[in-house]
Amino acid sequence: MIFATEHSDGRADQQSSPRLLPDFPHGEQDHRHQRAEWKLLVENELTARGLLATALTGRVSPRARMIADMQMITIPMLKPGESGYESRVVLRAGYALKNKTNKMARTRIWLDDLTKIFALLYACVAKHNMTLAEEMRKLCNMSERNVDWVGSMDGAQAYTIVQNYLFVCERSEADKLYYKTALDVQEKFHLPDGCSSSAYDKKAYAFINHISPHLAQPFSTPDAAFFLIKMMPKNVQQTGRALREELKKSGDIMDLQVVLAECKAIVHDYESSSAAGAHASINPSDFPGIACESLASLCAVTGMEFTVKPNDSSYAAGYSSYGAYGCSGGGHHAAVAGSQQWCSDCGPDGTHLVKGWAKPCFLDPRKERNVPPSVWVDKARVDAIIKGRDANARKLGILACKLIPPTDENIQRFKEYAAGKGGSKGGGKGGGRGGGGGG
Repeated sequence: MIFATEHSDGRADQQSSPRLLPDFPHGEQDHRHQRAEWKLLVENELTARGLLATALTGRVSPRARMIADMQMITIPMLKPGESGYESRVVLRAGYALKNKTNKMARTRIWLDDLTKIFALLYACVAKHNMTLAEEMRKLCNMSERNVDWVGSMDGAQAYTIVQNYLFVCERSEADKLYYKTALDVQEKFHLPDGCSSSAYDKKAYAFINHISPHLAQPFSTPDAAFFLIKMMPKNVQQTGRALREELKKSGDIMDLQVVLAECKAIVHDYESSSAAGAHASINPSDFPGIACESLASLCAVTGMEFTVKPNDSSYAAGYSSYGAYGCSGGGHHAAVAGSQQWCSDCGPDGTHLVKGWAKPCFLDPRKERNVPPSVWVDKARVDAIIKGRDANARKLGILACKLIPPTDENIQRFKEYAAGKGGSKGGGKGGGRGGGGGG
């Protein structure tokens, strides 16, 4: 649908129907490579709207700069008594008024653009991180800078806040281990002889874009190139060694796209229709860095296809296989146990609606969870949560991440508060007192 927007200077342009930005990284989709992909998608969307320059610099957009002023120096003032003096005064006054109107129009477009950027970012962030969204609202209110700007929000500052949150904060050891483990998985599980060039391409793409840039100690360009060559099936390793020497002599070893293209061509030449599938059987507990991740997340970050090899065959009914991220055909995309609902009170996305906000279920075993004092003091409920998380973890083929208890100080504060209120409230949604609940 197309609709017209009239600017403050009277111009009208056509815009596409507004679209929301991609989901803000959260939960299992909150790894470094996914944050980088989110940033790329957001900047592509802002570019399409003509807002990227303003988001990055905070300056007036090219669209506003097209409203040009008349250069008064080109209409010099005449001396009183000279011929045409009165008409020149009127002409200059008219242009001065037009220039003032132009300045107001540029300012209005600038403020509108900033506010549009803020609104897009706020809607995207608030869905999964209300704390960050409210911090943005507090820091980006432009009425505190100029009373005439009431209702305008600084989208450029909001974008800076979001980028600092995603990329400047110190990385956790778990995050570093995640990518180190993903690399270990790629190294351990070789592509089968005769595999398709597309299977090689998916694995190589994941290494270049998902793993290598986010390692605690990133690969140098030559080492990354050597890894791509080593990634080829074992039956072409001799050809790979020759390719390595050839690329070193030509200097193309410094261009990963050239290396990737050469390797894909070699793998394509040795493709076999009778080759084994590109998937492997994996036991997540063998890799602590991904033990709390779902199989889909592992497939996405490595660009490979896996099935789960459970420790106990009695768990086998709960496992499903996933195709590599972005596959179309050939891979399996079934959800684990047919659903992401962790308890009977979960919505279709595995969350609980609490006062209008989607809250993660306590029985989701994929992430560590801070347990509030109100839940921790109810030992029966905590035991039931642990049992439920373990059961869901077995269905995913992972180990349940730990629950983080509240501090003794917070427990004592809650007990004092509860005593003052006449006792604590029990249960809540999410499987009753023993259930998950959105916390």
